[in-house]
Amino acid sequence: MIKSYVFAVLLGVMALTSGCASFQNMETARFAEQPPIAVSAAKPAAFVETRFFMGEPDKAVVEWLHMKEKLHALTTSAIEESGLLSELSMNEEEKGNFSNRIRVDVYNHGDQGAAAVFGFISGLTLGVIPAAATDNYTVKVVLLDREGKELKSSTSKDSVTTWIGLIFIPMAGNTPEIAVTETIKNQIKLGFRDLVDGGTLIAAK
Repeated sequence: MIKSYVFAVLLGVMALTSGCASFQNMETARFAEQPPIAVSAAKPAAFVETRFFMGEPDKAVVEWLHMKEKLHALTTSAIEESGLLSELSMNEEEKGNFSNRIRVDVYNHGDQGAAAVFGFISGLTLGVIPAAATDNYTVKVVLLDREGKELKSSTSKDSVTTWIGLIFIPMAGNTPEIAVTETIKNQIKLGFRDLVDGGTLIAAK
């Protein structure tokens, strides 16, 4: 964790003194480019919960609770844009009103130690030698039963690469926030699409 904080500080300092631009690596299909699926007139409704972790799935991870509100908003936006659900709620008090309970787990992982080293090199050269760091995102969309047991899931992996260097000043509009948001939103849409297309969600009455 200390290494990640060191890199964050270095990234901030160098972003102020040189160019910083982030790019989606597009390792997964684009939701907008997928052929339409047969969605019935009665679309499913769902209670949705989210979790954001630092670390790789199936390994030691740390949940970042301060990301929950932001991930709530990002997930809501992704689902509304997808048009796959008729209704969604993230209110715990309304959980029992929905036949479908879905959890969105987002994992952020990457070689942060190496990223810090490359960033340090770029800082020493005042941005003349570009440096890059890649953040990997694994998104798991899980359908749960009323007891919280997993019934079905859809998992995708994608990444965002952030470059630091003088040559990236003209591309400074490609911010990390935009690239990460669009990457995760696309993965969430694909996950919900898999559940809907697989016929595992109960349609709203």
